[in-house]
Amino acid sequence: MKNQPLDKDQKKEAMKQLRNQRKQHIEAVSAIMKTQKKEMKTIREYLQQGDATVPAIAAATEIPVNLTLWYVMAMKKYGEVVEVQKEGGYF
Repeated sequence: MKNQPLDKDQKKEAMKQLRNQRKQHIEAVSAIMKTQKKEMKTIREYLQQGDATVPAIAAATEIPVNLTLWYVMAMKKYGEVVEVQKEGGYF
């Protein structure tokens, strides 16, 4: 069986069918991304007030602690937030 290249109209039709097949999945993922962006924005706005711990951020923003930790670690990975030294710590 040979794979023959599709012409322009066939490519358009194939993409249209693919989008229709995956429509629900695309909408679900878009909704998740929208929620994540909203929650991360809320965390950023809270952190503009000053330093805070993950439990404090979670309590203030009403985002579950596990998600707050995940968002903060992602922000740290990409340089959006940094850790501060613990007061009275050895380090």
